[in-house]
Amino acid sequence: MENASKALMMAAGVLIGLLILSLAVFLFTNFGAASAEAHRKNEENQINQFNAQFTVYEGTGKRSANLSSMINKVTMSNGGSENKVLIEFDGKLYEEAEINNIVDLLSATDTYEVKCEYDSATNLVNKIVVTKVVEEE
Repeated sequence: MENASKALMMAAGVLIGLLILSLAVFLFTNFGAASAEAHRKNEENQINQFNAQFTVYEGTGKRSANLSSMINKVTMSNGGSENKVLIEFDGKLYEEAEINNIVDLLSATDTYEVKCEYDSATNLVNKIVVTKVVEEE
């Protein structure tokens, strides 16, 4: 009877050990998933924050003052970011060093259409297309 009692105690110890091990694996998996979800949301927020700097200028009927502000925003962003934004103005693509030259081409009497294009891998704005709107008479 004494041996059976010891065998039951050993079996109970093994079962308790397996229970503790299973609980540890369960908690590790759940915390890992929660951490991955928090990281994904943080990354998504950073993408939205970066894009919002430029998407605010999207649309038609934009004036030279709007575009000057946008160009300044692009210049500042390009200076401190590895994600460079280029501007295509009336069919010509302006590289980072040339972007400020666009200001000289703007007319206070004209209106412009602004569209953002996104990098397919990062979902970040990588190009802004500005087109002069031709007024029909």
